[in-house]
Amino acid sequence: MAENTNLPMADAVLAGSNNRELDIILQSGKYAGLANNTKWNALISEIRSWEDWRPSYRTKCINGYISDWDVEWFYHLPFPFKYTLWFDISCQKSHEENKSNELQLLVKTIGFDYKINQDLIRIFGCAPRDFEGFNNS
Repeated sequence: MAENTNLPMADAVLAGSNNRELDIILQSGKYAGLANNTKWNALISEIRSWEDWRPSYRTKCINGYISDWDVEWFYHLPFPFKYTLWFDISCQKSHEENKSNELQLLVKTIGFDYKINQDLIRIFGCAPRDFEGFNNS
């Protein structure tokens, strides 16, 4: 699949969004970045290129909001990614098939700070690391 340059990437800002509150939180010094747009874009581009399956994901924003699980990797991602505290990826393709080896290799190759727990990979966007919902997902 050729990369579509019209698709939003990690630094995209959604029209009409007001991120002032989130910018204040970032500037407070409470969080330190562990991932950058280059890493997020590598992940997004690779998974968008997969034609047979795209994993489900959920995210936690620095303001505490946790998204529902989603599988849409083109427009539903948490843009811009700079506010992402963590990004969970389910490794379960089906009841019979687990893609944890492939996904772990991908996030490791990109250079993310991450943990794996059964069928879940948590990528940390900011420190301190947050493990809410990680052991009982």
